[in-house]
Amino acid sequence: MFATASEWVDQLADAHHAGSLHGELRKLARYPVLVIDEVGYIPFEAEAANLLFQLVSSRYERVSLIVTSKKAFGKAHMFARTYAYCR
Repeated sequence: MFATASEWVDQLADAHHAGSLHGELRKLARYPVLVIDEVGYIPFEAEAANLLFQLVSSRYERVSLIVTSKKAFGKAHMFARTYAYCR
């Protein structure tokens, strides 16, 4: 299943506000591969970043996740601090 980071955040935010976030994450866990595209183009507010983190962590060591970006790792908003720390 493929969507941009913003689309995933919107989908998860809708589920969260409807009180069904855990059900949505369980539903998404049935897909063998999720793609999060355009990571790092838009900085996310704390709530949006938390939702994206929950998606990633719900799949960790269980099912595959592909994260794509055309931005260099150090220039992507969500990885900028990590990149600076690792250098």
